[in-house]
Amino acid sequence: MAKAGIKGRVAAVQGPVVDVRFSSGQDVPNIFSIIHTKSVDGQLIVLEVAEHLPGNIARCIAINSTINLQRQAEAVVVDDAVKIPAGEGLYGRLINVIGQPIDQKGEVRCQEAVSIRRPDMGSFVRMNQDKSKK
Repeated sequence: MAKAGIKGRVAAVQGPVVDVRFSSGQDVPNIFSIIHTKSVDGQLIVLEVAEHLPGNIARCIAINSTINLQRQAEAVVVDDAVKIPAGEGLYGRLINVIGQPIDQKGEVRCQEAVSIRRPDMGSFVRMNQDKSKK
């Protein structure tokens, strides 16, 4: 379950890797949770939690550019996974990796959103295709 609304602060930025510090260990969001922060110029930066580090830190991977992201920027947990729109309203549309439209046709109108993470399908078993006669 997501810990939506919990706030932290950007502790470090190293390219697409961003460390976010929270006030307590219980506030650190789950792996694959989504955190929003903003750059100095107000651009939304979407982070996905990849790892938990000592010191109440969530190590995240940025889904979009971290240009102008500064340390101590406020970061807010918003969801438990990256979700994109799904359904009839998506036909003929172009969206980015976080489900936002990039085709200048306005908002994508879909009733549901699905996680980009799918459950493990298990291992595949190779079937014997040798059809030699006995």
